Amino acid sequence: SPHLPLELHLRGKLEPGPPEPGKAKKGRRSRTVFTELQLMGLEKRFEKQKYLSTPDRIDLAESLGLSQLQVKTWYQNRRMKWKKIVSAPH
Repeated sequence: SPHLPLELHLRGKLEPGPPEPGKAKKGRRSRTVFTELQLMGLEKRFEKQKYLSTPDRIDLAESLGLSQLQVKTWYQNRRMKWKKIVSAPH
């Protein structure tokens, strides 16, 4: 719901609760809502470094309180956005 405090809203997104009985275990992870601070950290790093090595990804994820997968996915999506911008006709 849109009126939850941000940290509850985030907690719900990042840590799915126990699966409901009778439901299959598969299912998409809900979309991550990054905090402003996390986005600033990701964007700042992306400006300097378009590709992260595994140790760099681990460090960045830990420093921002994110999982490696979240950082990896954000980077993949951000590179696609960057390539579109770069290759757009001027």
